[in-house]
Amino acid sequence: MQIQVPKQEAPTPESFPTRPRRVKRWLRELPLVNMGETTRLFYTGLSELNRLKVPAGTRLELMELLAPTTAMVLDYLGKHMVSRSLPLPTKSRKIVTLTQTILMELANGYKACVVDATVYRHHLWGAKLPLAIHRSLRYLEQVLFNAARVYAPEPGGVWRDIHGLYAIAEERRLLTKQIRDPLLRQRSKSSIEDAYKHACLLSLARPQSLRQGEADRIEAYFEVHAADAEIVHRPSPDANDGAYVVNLEVDEPPVYAAITEIPTSETIRGLDVTAAVKSLRNTLQKGDFDPTASIIQRSELGFDLTRRLLNTLSETTQRRFSRAEKHDQAQIALGLANIYRAIQDDLETPPGEEAPPRREPTLDELSLQRLPDDARVPGTSEELNVWDSVAQGNVISEAYLEHKREQEREQERKRMERPKAPSWESWRVTNASAGGFGLLWEGDQPSRAQVGELVGVRENRDGSDQWRLGVIRWMQFQEDLGLEIGVQLLGPRALLLAITRIKNRLVSDQFPINAFLLPGIKTIHLEPTVVLPASKFQVGDQLLVRLFSQELKIQLTRLDEHSSSFAQYQYQPVKEETKSGTKAETDFDSLWQNL
Repeated sequence: MQIQVPKQEAPTPESFPTRPRRVKRWLRELPLVNMGETTRLFYTGLSELNRLKVPAGTRLELMELLAPTTAMVLDYLGKHMVSRSLPLPTKSRKIVTLTQTILMELANGYKACVVDATVYRHHLWGAKLPLAIHRSLRYLEQVLFNAARVYAPEPGGVWRDIHGLYAIAEERRLLTKQIRDPLLRQRSKSSIEDAYKHACLLSLARPQSLRQGEADRIEAYFEVHAADAEIVHRPSPDANDGAYVVNLEVDEPPVYAAITEIPTSETIRGLDVTAAVKSLRNTLQKGDFDPTASIIQRSELGFDLTRRLLNTLSETTQRRFSRAEKHDQAQIALGLANIYRAIQDDLETPPGEEAPPRREPTLDELSLQRLPDDARVPGTSEELNVWDSVAQGNVISEAYLEHKREQEREQERKRMERPKAPSWESWRVTNASAGGFGLLWEGDQPSRAQVGELVGVRENRDGSDQWRLGVIRWMQFQEDLGLEIGVQLLGPRALLLAITRIKNRLVSDQFPINAFLLPGIKTIHLEPTVVLPASKFQVGDQLLVRLFSQELKIQLTRLDEHSSSFAQYQYQPVKEETKSGTKAETDFDSLWQNL
């Protein structure tokens, strides 16, 4: 594959200096106390140099002379891309674009040396050619990394050049030579093969599905662990009869493909991640995670990110539900507290309106009908076991549902005219399926959306408003489109729940604690779960909860998912002890041996 470089012209007396001595003088005269002006001069000078005809050896020397200033400029610009909400403000977007442009120009400078040496036969003696290839790869990898940090698409042409540079190094047997790399923070040297695998592994980590700040930790981790992957000429099938592959002739990142769909070609390479998966699994099994290690030592991932990276590299399941395009508007709330408040706001009767009468269902109205798809089920009588109704799928009859829907239709017009609550945001639905939504933020102001955040989506179905809970699995920002997120639903509906007590241990939290109950779906083996605030509960906890008007006791049995903002647990109901259980107070059989 041909490597792309800018068109070059012969230098003139007014051009950027092309002799090392003059470039050194130019660097000394940069106004370093004014980093804005220094960055402008550096960018314009570098761009001009890349478009001048300069011998390969001299160009490489000039690029290395620029290296200290390069590091200073990139560090200055990088501080503007840390922990920013999306979509970025106009100034921040321009800084990101400038950073990517400078990185591409840096790669262009070194690529020009490689093209001169390999295409036009201008010699780069000794270690100069592997140095030029390595520098080019590392700056291109940084372009991918910075795109990952701000959830932007990978720029076109980057993978074409990455593959092309690797192919040149492979052909000339330059892959394993260790080269000093100022961009590395966890080590001092790496090889061309390490740099190539680093870029591939970063892409396989699915940066758009990482939480904010995690791209930095993945980047640092693969600086150290890129050697855990292996490039092979003949991909071997894994347990699912597939393999990760790259095609050195196409402008695309590595992909997972069925072994039967991988073409037989001299440009196909396999990326064997067996050792990487084994290393991550061993780390999880040891379980000796230091909570501060991922902060102090950047190459440490921490338990949760290790688990998710392992799942990403080892699981290759297909989407369970097909998605259809949609162009509706949806109101959403972000974060457990906001979602709970939004649902409460939605249920409140506006001033001047009469609240709809609440009707208690009777046992005769129970059937195998599923729970209605909303969070607004009225209170139940003492005779009705609400917990069994939800957990077993025995819920309200069609007659009851129709009665309830008639009441809702009468309120629909007034409800639609109500102003949007402050805790809601308006997003456009771009596609939808039974498993989730694609949502687009078209506002100019930053959204609070983050990967891993809990999200409530308010829909209007069958004439009634319903709230469904999901998690933001990925996000991407494109300048011409806006901020797009992918939401995976956690359940078909969300019921308001209040935790009134933890029975088995003492805690300092104030009760009640707001939470949600997500009923299960038997047909797809989706277990009922509860969604709770993060870091407050643990498996084995026995909770007193209030669901509708009933006090119930449950025990948390399994942690399904957690993030910094919520935790989702499976549960089982706890039966109340009978009076015979008081025998333990007067049964001394277990006491005698301890006296």
